[in-house]
Amino acid sequence: QYLQKHLEQGSYPAAIPVLNLVLREVDLAYAQYHAEINRSHENECSKNALLAYQFFFNHIKTTVNQLYNNIRILLKMHGYRLNEKEVKGSSTSRIWYMIVPITGTKVTAPYRVLTLDSDAPKGVYPLNHPSPFAAWLNEQAAHIASLYGTDKANAYRSEMQPFEAQIAAIRRDFSISTIIQLIREQRLQDQEHTIYQKYDTEYRRELQAEAAKQKETFARAIAAQAAELKRIASVNRADSLTHLKNVGKIAQDNANKKKKLAQEEQKKLLLLGTFVVAALYLI
Repeated sequence: QYLQKHLEQGSYPAAIPVLNLVLREVDLAYAQYHAEINRSHENECSKNALLAYQFFFNHIKTTVNQLYNNIRILLKMHGYRLNEKEVKGSSTSRIWYMIVPITGTKVTAPYRVLTLDSDAPKGVYPLNHPSPFAAWLNEQAAHIASLYGTDKANAYRSEMQPFEAQIAAIRRDFSISTIIQLIREQRLQDQEHTIYQKYDTEYRRELQAEAAKQKETFARAIAAQAAELKRIASVNRADSLTHLKNVGKIAQDNANKKKKLAQEEQKKLLLLGTFVVAALYLI
């Protein structure tokens, strides 16, 4: 829900801490799940019970990976570069229950951590750029001119010029916190990146093509996973029906055995009664 909220509002950088939490939980739980399977190799019943959730676990991991890739594309389209590194962590740091309890086999395993590069990509004035905005803008305009001509470069420069004063005003406003300064400048960066894409049409086409490819790949993966889940549900339903039939058959067999025993008891009582009557008659 938090991720969806950030994606809907377009606050993609703010989604990174939430995504980092999801990646940590899934990566560590996945490692602990396989450790539990290896630990249960001598107990066939426990191992089979864990293996029954293997597709479910793989489905979760695949879905999270697809979400991660889509957010990476969205960030790139809006002027951010996402970096990934692996760090080691203990399964005891997990907070979500996922098939295996946190108190299960303790493992130390790598999990992914994402960070945003402070050097923004094309068309965005970086937070830590060594040159003033005017010098940076000249570089951007020169690049546009080399690709599309002077007229387009001048139009780009004219549209970007007002950002110089806006950025300077944010950076010298010490009445607000650093976080608020970053949020306000990120909003400007989104606008800068949108303007740049308007003039560097080849770059825009590359982003759109990559986003469309990722969207298609994600849609295919989700469709395949949904179909597989439906198939597994169908198999489970059939297994359940078979199980119920077997239970019913066992119950019926037990009932027949009890009925047979009752009939035999009745025969014994009748035979005993016959002996009693005969004995009385003889007396």
